[in-house]
Amino acid sequence: MQKIFLTLFITFLNIFLYSAEWSIFVYMAADNGLHSYAISDLIEMQKGLYSSVNQPNIIVFIDHISSYKNGNVEYLQIKPSNSDIVAAKVLKTYPDMDSGSGETLLYFLNWAYPKYKSEKNLLLLWSHGDGWIDFPNSIFGIGHDASSGSMIGVSTGELRSVFTRHKKKYDIIILDACYAGSLEILSEIQEFGDFILATPEEFPSIGYPWTEILMSWEPTQTSIETTELFASKFRQAYSVGGVYNEFGITDKRVSVCVYSLSKYQNLFEQIKVFSNQYADPKYSQYFTAIRNMTGVLEYNAPYGWIDLDLLFFVNKITELDVQDLVSATEDFVINRVTLGAAIEQSISIFYPRYLEAFVASYENYWHSLQLQNSGWARFLNYVYG
Repeated sequence: MQKIFLTLFITFLNIFLYSAEWSIFVYMAADNGLHSYAISDLIEMQKGLYSSVNQPNIIVFIDHISSYKNGNVEYLQIKPSNSDIVAAKVLKTYPDMDSGSGETLLYFLNWAYPKYKSEKNLLLLWSHGDGWIDFPNSIFGIGHDASSGSMIGVSTGELRSVFTRHKKKYDIIILDACYAGSLEILSEIQEFGDFILATPEEFPSIGYPWTEILMSWEPTQTSIETTELFASKFRQAYSVGGVYNEFGITDKRVSVCVYSLSKYQNLFEQIKVFSNQYADPKYSQYFTAIRNMTGVLEYNAPYGWIDLDLLFFVNKITELDVQDLVSATEDFVINRVTLGAAIEQSISIFYPRYLEAFVASYENYWHSLQLQNSGWARFLNYVYG
């Protein structure tokens, strides 16, 4: 009997000592040119835990380049350390895997989440990003694998399929990749989180200041407080004198936005109302003039500036009643941090400069997205005449 009680006591003690109120699951598709930045992030994480008593549980998938650990994949648990080399606990090791495959992401999530989930859970998807568009050899990549040449597709339905089959909802999802703050992308996964952090434009390779974030981490902080922590530390890091901008270089534009997914459905409905109301050739010249304004916020330059900043666009519509759409967009984008630019970024939406780009992108890719049910493409069709 004493042995049973002793076993139960030890089990309880282990749970008390090692459980966390927050777990952070990190998927690093780093088998590409960003690998050194991934290693730097891991070191920043362990130093952040070392400098804090309030420690979330951090579980990492990382796919290495071939010249580092033979290109193996590692599952890691980040431990407090002040070392300048990665000192994480290795949970699993595999030969090279295709981190640009949704199946690899799903396998990791289905293994890690049941073992290490907490009361509150954050999922970080880390890699290159090309937006929602799917061109040959360039698919939106939360998971660019240079060895295989693959990336996890959005317009192919691959990213959404991962979340649908994983069947879990996260308190926060962070998309640490370029062009991920797109309504097309967020629409694909909006049921699977409460908040998303992303940027509609390029995201700096250095990423988030993990040491500073974890040093300020409070175990009882809410999801909204956690998003505010990430946004505020991001702002501090890239501001003049910050850890990523100590010499005062301000010409590089960086941004991050926080999206409240509980407000998504209202935004979707307001886009539908707007699209139905103004899908009319008599408005074509008016909207075209706004699209072609000097200083318009547009994104995804490699593919012909196919995306426009939604909040910038609706705020420029002064001769028509679009206040409901403005309000819905502002409710959805609850926090915006932009440095090195006169205008704050918000969220991007498909609106190419040229008709040819619209036709090709819509026919081949956009029509397969969840957002296509909003009628936005019908509105654009009338704008282009």
